[in-house]
Parts: sequence; structure tokens; C-alpha cells
Amino acid sequence: MAGYAFWQWTATRPRTNILVLGLDCRPDQGYVTRSDTLILATIYPPGPCAALLSIPRDLYIEIPDHDADRINTAHFWGENEAEGGGPALAMQTVAQNFGVPVHHYVRLDFDTFRAIVDSVGGVDVIVEKPVVDDAYPTDDYGAIHIEIPAGPQHMDGETALRYARSRHGSSDFDRARRQQQILVALAHCLIEPEM
Repeated sequence: MAGYAFWQWTATRPRTNILVLGLDCRPDQGYVTRSDTLILATIYPPGPCAALLSIPRDLYIEIPDHDADRINTAHFWGENEAEGGGPALAMQTVAQNFGVPVHHYVRLDFDTFRAIVDSVGGVDVIVEKPVVDDAYPTDDYGAIHIEIPAGPQHMDGETALRYARSRHGSSDFDRARRQQQILVALAHCLIEPEM
């Protein structure tokens, strides 16, 4: 019964949906690129209550005014048509296919992600299982070996990016879970900064 009451309460409150777009772009590329990460964050007022939905980047869906394609191409097609059009088409695509309004977006490239994490002094994350990637892509189109051990970790921007971005050695579901962990840890730093 309590679950039903909560559902009724949230159904009558306005909520804000924010599409988080993590771009797969190097410093020399600009924004005409696919979104490597799509997370729909829903924030319920008045308290700090939120939910995160990771959208698989290879999900094949209808993109408005385009053919069906992987959802991560919506940003590419929109940005290719007009500067700043990438987030707009990605938001429209999510809204149309998931039946929810998307009010805002956050678009991050690798440098911005690192800078945000570093600006709060890093994030604390419990790494559930070691992350080992023998082919982690670098900004200069190379590859390196990375390892992040299991257990409590304090991560700077570069380590957090590696943790969130690594796709070798585990599934995309693990990767999505790690990305959500980083967002939750970052939100915690912003809501309850250390004195």
C-alpha cells in the first residue's frame, strides 16, 4: 500500500527529465559525433529524489525525420544538420520513443567530464569488481591497458572517466551501472560538499 501511495504522490508532482549525453569525441573532433552514453535522469521535487535510466547506445529505434537507426546516432544527425541540433534531436528521439517529456540536457565531452569530477575534488565509488581493459582508447586514437581494483576508490577525473567509459572485459550493463555510480557520487559531492 505504501508503494501505491508513493506512486500516487509522484504522479501528481511535476518532475524534471534531463538527458545526459556523453559524447564519444576527441579534442580535435568537435560535437558532430555520436553519443556514447545516454542517461535519462528524472528529478522529483521537492526533495532530492531522483531516478536514472541508462539507455543502451545501440538500441535500434525511430529517429524523428530520419530512418530507424541506433539511438546514439540521433545526436550525430541533429548536430550534422545544425550546430546545437544534436541535443535537440536526441531529446526529441527519447521523448517520442519513451513517451516522456525531456526538459533539459547535459552534454559532456571527455575533457568536460574530467574537469567536473576534478572540480569537486574527485568522487568516492565502491568498485564492485575489478575493471581490467587491455584496449582502453586514448585521446590520440591509441589504446592502453587499465586496471581499477575492487573496493572503495577515490577517483580523480581521469580515473572516473576510465571507470565509466571502459567497455572491454565486461558487459554494457556493467558499464551503464558504473556510469550511474559516477553520477550518483558526483551528485553526492554537489549536494553534501565536505567542509
